Amino acid sequence: MIVEHDEGPARLTGGFGSGKTTALRRRSERLRAAGGRVLEMRPPDVPAFAVGVLRRAGVDRRLLAPRDQQEIVASLLADADQPLVGEISATVLAYQASFLGAEELFVHAEAAGELDRAEELHRLTDAYLSHLDTLGAVDEAGAIVHASLLLRGADALAHERARFDFLAVDDFQLATFAVNRLVSQLAGQAGNVVAAGNLDAAVGEAFGIPVSGSHLDAFARRFGATVDVAIDGPSLRQPRRAGAPDAIVLDHATAPATVGMEWPAVAVRGADEDGWLDAPPCPRYRWFDRALFAGPDTPDDDERAEQWTDECRRRFLVACSRATERLAFLPEG
Repeated sequence: MIVEHDEGPARLTGGFGSGKTTALRRRSERLRAAGGRVLEMRPPDVPAFAVGVLRRAGVDRRLLAPRDQQEIVASLLADADQPLVGEISATVLAYQASFLGAEELFVHAEAAGELDRAEELHRLTDAYLSHLDTLGAVDEAGAIVHASLLLRGADALAHERARFDFLAVDDFQLATFAVNRLVSQLAGQAGNVVAAGNLDAAVGEAFGIPVSGSHLDAFARRFGATVDVAIDGPSLRQPRRAGAPDAIVLDHATAPATVGMEWPAVAVRGADEDGWLDAPPCPRYRWFDRALFAGPDTPDDDERAEQWTDECRRRFLVACSRATERLAFLPEG
């Protein structure tokens, strides 16, 4: 049904290797053969696309590499905060991607008793963004935010929409609030957009915020999808090409990075067939609670532990989905 779908919003969901990407590709091929212009992307592609939006509007910016972003943040920190540079860098990204202004952030933080830290975060982010301006650069979160704000202008939005007839977004379970907002602007309400994804593959973190799959889950309602297809079937994945590595060992840390890749043999370290063994402890924010970007009512410890357990389950499913022939489970150590 998705392959033959023409106009209007549509959602395609399915399990690992169920053929979602193949269906999107065949639909795009059919539409292009008929003269249609199809814009295809995945959430990880959106920052680079956003830089293109800026440049087409006359704003020349280069996209900052994550390592460079962290080095710049480190250069602005006091010695006592240097051990937390990774966490603080992610928080600066998350602050930008939240689209919150300073006053909104302060209201959230004051209600949660973190006003002093919020003010510190805002000062740091201001200094960081000023430094990026001198470099003519944007980071991944900033690129999307700047592009989204630019597309609030009717002329800029019309210019971007005139470049394609159909929009297709794969792996939409990885979409953040900022990515979903930009896609919504490009597509418009009841526009020609198809989103595909797998909620169980919503793992990892983007722009400092854990991925949840919530935007894929809400897509049909928010976009007014006229077609909503769920593929229910076994994996159709094939082994990797000859000469490629034929096995990989995965664990908590490496599982999210393997989305979209397969190996004939996969060994999952620290897990059994029912779930993770000795799962790592639920992470705790040590510098600023990024949950405050969504509002002052932050989750309590039990809610955070439940969310972390669900994240571990999904990491386990992603890791197990990599095997096309054999799957083994290894103890820790």
